Amino acid sequence: MACGITLKRSLDLDSPYGPEHAVKRRCTGSTSPRCLSFHASPTHSPPPVVAEESPRKLSLTDIEAYLRQELLGNTNRMNEMDTDQKIDVSTELATFRDRPLLSIRQLCNLCDRLLKEQEIRLREEFEENSIKPLFDSRMIKFIVELIQLSHRPRSQFSGVGTMSVYSLRLPAFEVVSSFIIWVAHVAYAWYLIGIESALYGGEEINQFSFVDGWSMIGRIRDNTNFEWNVWMTMLPYYVLALVLHRLSSCLLELLDCNVQKALFISSLLWPALNCIAYGWLPVAVGLVYGFTLFITTRITTSLVALWAISLLFFGTLFSDVYSQFGQPDYYIFCVYITYKLLQFISYFSYQIESAKVGGFKKSFFITLRDGCLYAFYMPYSTVLFVTYRNFLVQCVKRSNGNSWRSIVLVGIRVVFWTLFCEIVLHIFYMNAMIVDVGFLKHTRLDVLCALVLTAGQFFHAKYVAMFGLFALFAKLDGMEPHWKPVCIARVALYSVMWRSFDHGLYTFLRDHIFKPITNNTSIPLNPTTKRFLAIGVTFLFVWIFHGQSVSLAWWALFNLIEILLEAVASVIDRRWDIFSTLIQTCGPFNTRRLIGLAIIPCTALSVFSIVYFLSNVECASVVIERLAFNRHQWWTVRPALIYLIGLGYFFVQFSIEMQRLAPVQIYIDSQQRRLREALKVFY
Repeated sequence: MACGITLKRSLDLDSPYGPEHAVKRRCTGSTSPRCLSFHASPTHSPPPVVAEESPRKLSLTDIEAYLRQELLGNTNRMNEMDTDQKIDVSTELATFRDRPLLSIRQLCNLCDRLLKEQEIRLREEFEENSIKPLFDSRMIKFIVELIQLSHRPRSQFSGVGTMSVYSLRLPAFEVVSSFIIWVAHVAYAWYLIGIESALYGGEEINQFSFVDGWSMIGRIRDNTNFEWNVWMTMLPYYVLALVLHRLSSCLLELLDCNVQKALFISSLLWPALNCIAYGWLPVAVGLVYGFTLFITTRITTSLVALWAISLLFFGTLFSDVYSQFGQPDYYIFCVYITYKLLQFISYFSYQIESAKVGGFKKSFFITLRDGCLYAFYMPYSTVLFVTYRNFLVQCVKRSNGNSWRSIVLVGIRVVFWTLFCEIVLHIFYMNAMIVDVGFLKHTRLDVLCALVLTAGQFFHAKYVAMFGLFALFAKLDGMEPHWKPVCIARVALYSVMWRSFDHGLYTFLRDHIFKPITNNTSIPLNPTTKRFLAIGVTFLFVWIFHGQSVSLAWWALFNLIEILLEAVASVIDRRWDIFSTLIQTCGPFNTRRLIGLAIIPCTALSVFSIVYFLSNVECASVVIERLAFNRHQWWTVRPALIYLIGLGYFFVQFSIEMQRLAPVQIYIDSQQRRLREALKVFY
């Protein structure tokens, strides 16, 4: 593996992006003296020049000894950098040969470049159906264990070394009190909405849409949740298209077709299945947009041009060009095209990165075929989105199928949550109440708070059903989708919510917007300022993607402020080590309590943003004015806000404790994690 051999190569080597392949350059006679001494040792025979026909082979003992030496050298260097003692010149010269030539940052950059090169090679081998294991599994396992031993993560709440807020425990009575208080408030909120719904549904409601419900329940059905109504209307078409998709895959496997022939048939069949599910017009427009972006990519090889045309397409969706369509056709069209544009950006960004390394190695038609296979793969067509890089990883690791037990469990969950949402719409009318301005102005304050909580939890429940349906058929294909959205009643920070609710969208924002800005050396800003700029640009795109309305602009703004508060707190802690100082001065119990108080403003902003997301500007203004501030005298605080702040403290402690007991799977990017990902892709 190149990662293990070139750790200490000379710093005057050419860039890995030079005309000659990086793997071949590392094995020529221009290696550093350190590498020459390693190769010329009596226990190692000089390896031949690395080529595709004769890969380098090293024993496990050599790799183990070399990596242990490298990890020890990096650890000593980091410890020396943390001390404030000055080292004289003679001592520095004496120990120069014992120091590693590459820092952790340089090592990560090197691994990133090697990862890009290896991804291109793996992709070419995958398309030719000739992927083989690159390394012995025992060596890979040993290297991963070494990196895990040297990895000391920081939590998203900050903390030094292995210390984090999750390692701080409150007294048992305080933990139990937080659980009881928050769970009791959630149960009481649903009870209040049930009582108010019985009165609300019995009145003459003309401005809202109610339909006849199930006769066995004997209640009218709330029909104001437009997204769920469209989903239930289109559900038979989705199921039909997904079943046909699975049957066609099984048929191709039974016919034992050639790989290239099967891929060509699938690239023609899958757009037709999309027509069954979404209609022919969205698919046709998506094909035109995709072909336009393909031509742009081939001609310009520029990410700027790709993004400029994509944003132009996003803008036309919500203009007068397509607004002549009726509902729900217009809604289905916008949802389908927005997800197609995400997929096109992800796919062509990958092609541009590959072209910068080795040029366009695939033909015109092969590139179009692969784009169709990714964009029109039915389980990942719209709601359950994955980036092209993750799609490739899932295809490479694809098995003959997941265990039937896991597939059956997903199917049961989909059926349960679909029935749950339908029953809720027959009994609880919070979706109608939260958009009724007259009701919001005159209802009690406790009912107002209960509306926000229950409407947010219903939003989570319906997306569990939506994600689960597509994840079920993806699992039948042997894929590994990340589909479980986290419940909003157990997460206090929106950074965790963004990572854990829609993992595919978060991965797109991170890989195609946030990281390219923070890693761009041409921007004349320091890393912290570039990070804040990247956060702002990311949420600007979030607003463009979700609909470009005024209420969604306020929702994105509140999310942006909340994430910026977390980022500022993280920067302050990393610079002055606030977390460790609090533990030393206040103790672990009080530190945990202070962190709970510090997170309350973030939680309040997330609550206000939910109101804008689930209703409209007028309704959200009424809710915020009644619960928090008077718009005419904004400096005055409502008494209800003081109560909600106290409740927010117990909610934060509840969410921290839930993360300890049942951790939410979140992605925290770090240098060590990038190294582990590189090893996984190499494997």
